[in-house]
Amino acid sequence: MKSIEGFINKEKAQLKELGEVYPEKKSLICDFQELERYDRELSEKLRKTPIETLFEFEEILNAIGILTVVDEPRFYIRFRNMPREKGYNVNVRDITSEYIGKFLSCEGTVNRMGDVYPKVENALFVCNVCDEYNWIKQEKKILIEPYRCKSCGKSDFRFIPEESQWIDIQEIQIQEPLEMLRGGENARTISLWTETDMTDRVTPGDKVMVTGTVRLKPPKNKNAVYDKLLEVNYIEAVEQDFEDIELSDEDIKDIVCFPTPGFYQLAFFTIHSLKSPSSVRSPVEPASSQNP
Repeated sequence: MKSIEGFINKEKAQLKELGEVYPEKKSLICDFQELERYDRELSEKLRKTPIETLFEFEEILNAIGILTVVDEPRFYIRFRNMPREKGYNVNVRDITSEYIGKFLSCEGTVNRMGDVYPKVENALFVCNVCDEYNWIKQEKKILIEPYRCKSCGKSDFRFIPEESQWIDIQEIQIQEPLEMLRGGENARTISLWTETDMTDRVTPGDKVMVTGTVRLKPPKNKNAVYDKLLEVNYIEAVEQDFEDIELSDEDIKDIVCFPTPGFYQLAFFTIHSLKSPSSVRSPVEPASSQNP
């Protein structure tokens, strides 16, 4: 716990800003690689048991006593910039059962966005027998009622939505970046579950980098096959420079041999000439004739 508190307190400028602009900004954004340098054991704990570890981080962050104009503010901790190494950064198609419950990052293109919906986070139930207030934290999509009243022991309640605590949620789908596909491969997809200030941060077509925890979506009708999703901790749109695009020899051969000098050849020429201006000739220009 002391290690977590020490790491959070390093972000003095961000903590000050959170107090000044809350609720416009609710999250402390941290660099995962800085955490790794600060405390390797703590960073590994985050990777292997993210739900428990993020809870500890946020418990300490909210106990610091950041002064705001709002009573009882709720702050979140976000991690970005995980290493682009195996086990840290995982391709969408490689997020298999071995990563369930693990914290990782992945890259993709947004191809579908759902609406933003309210979800009850802390539900208030009032006992119909003794009028006692019973608060139940809601972790699932279905509303969970108290088993028995903490005062009289009865099981007769009414839900009070107006006084319950709510958050925004949004489901997003991303697919593998097209430049990662080879041959006739279809792009794989994965659903993202975003909450609070991570909703509506991107738009369809954006290339994004996501960090989060791999979770399972319960099936219907007691099916043994589960869908997977990524519970988002942080999401950001990223840009890719031409220099970042890698073309294999096979890619170059396919583009150059395209039947007509159309879009793909022109795209290849544009990208490749920016990387190596003297190495390629425009496909729409005839080769210069050789002098006899």
